[in-house]
Amino acid sequence: MEKVLTEERIDLGRYDERFYAIVGRGDENVKFFSKFFDVRIVPRGTELIIKGEEEKVREFVNFLKAVLRRLEHERLTAEEVREYAKQFLKSVEAYKIEEQPGKKEEELEEEVILITHRKKAIVPKTETQKKYVEAIRKNDIVFGIGPAGTGKTYLAMAMALQHLKEGKVNKIILTRPAVEAGEKLGFLPGTIAEKVHPYLTPLYDALYDMVDYDKANYMLERNIIEIAPLAFMRGRTLN
Repeated sequence: MEKVLTEERIDLGRYDERFYAIVGRGDENVKFFSKFFDVRIVPRGTELIIKGEEEKVREFVNFLKAVLRRLEHERLTAEEVREYAKQFLKSVEAYKIEEQPGKKEEELEEEVILITHRKKAIVPKTETQKKYVEAIRKNDIVFGIGPAGTGKTYLAMAMALQHLKEGKVNKIILTRPAVEAGEKLGFLPGTIAEKVHPYLTPLYDALYDMVDYDKANYMLERNIIEIAPLAFMRGRTLN
């Protein structure tokens, strides 16, 4: 099968502690990442240009996003970032081994979760994803644990929207801990939604990928989809 080449660009923002934790002294981490993830990385100012096979580029970009999230509320040295890269790729490889390569694609795609506004069918792509979707269907509470980029958030959002569409639920609450702000959101400017928005970016990305922009905003305005930090969920009744 012909390998698909691609290019991604990630801007690290500014030359700060976080930037140097990722690139390392004298770009030592960039050289390490290039070899370790088997991609070509070109630093240009605060931007990293990543080139290579589509799957390998995606793995490195997912790692980069994961480490950037950690660096928002945790200090890491360049060496610790390299160690985290090893753990990350090890967990991704372990996840791949769990999959059943003999499983026919048609069997996994028998059941469509949701059709997006772009007429794209969202289906579980792997056996583990299929088990995850089945667990959400059968249980009130499901914990999805796995490496970044394996579909946990995306599939959860698809299932939530499908349940809403089918009338199984009458609203969706998007929540997560705002630990980076020390949960003291009252001291931040703006509405609750505006305060929590940066911490819910992956959920918003999934939402707008599946639902038309105007419809998504309508549901947010009408509180059909509610935004709430986890600390504010204490004492609420869900039925």
